[in-house]
Amino acid sequence: MVAEGLRRHPAYYPIFFEHTVDLTSKAGADTAALAQFAKQAGNSAQDGQSMYARIYWYADWSQYRGRLFIDGKAEWPLMRAAFDDLLRRYPSDWNKSGYAYFACVAGDQAVARRLLAELGPRVSLDAWSAGGQSYLKKCQRWANPAEKQDGITL
Repeated sequence: MVAEGLRRHPAYYPIFFEHTVDLTSKAGADTAALAQFAKQAGNSAQDGQSMYARIYWYADWSQYRGRLFIDGKAEWPLMRAAFDDLLRRYPSDWNKSGYAYFACVAGDQAVARRLLAELGPRVSLDAWSAGGQSYLKKCQRWANPAEKQDGITL
């Protein structure tokens, strides 16, 4: 049914997101199927690679809450490329804020530092899946020290 819906309506995001919920529900979470779905969508969706980021962003928001790269098995190199594509297509503080959040969660200090500097006070906390203001402050402190550290946890 999902394949038919996406064939008929390839740009209708709720189909992607509802299937993401189906794959991440606690009762039957299937991280391998989610990874396959996100990769396929990123290769074939009308929005290109950016759909990989959208699917995992939604999964983090609805299920993983900051543990996407641990429990959800998302791949940061793919996520980073997908967010780069998303920002090329849809440059906004909202999307850049989400990218900064995931850079912090994934432990990519250089990307987090660059994005947070570009955003300045325009960071949209609503785009952050978990942790809110306290996590943003941790991320800002972590992204700007003199030496590289591992990622931060919520």
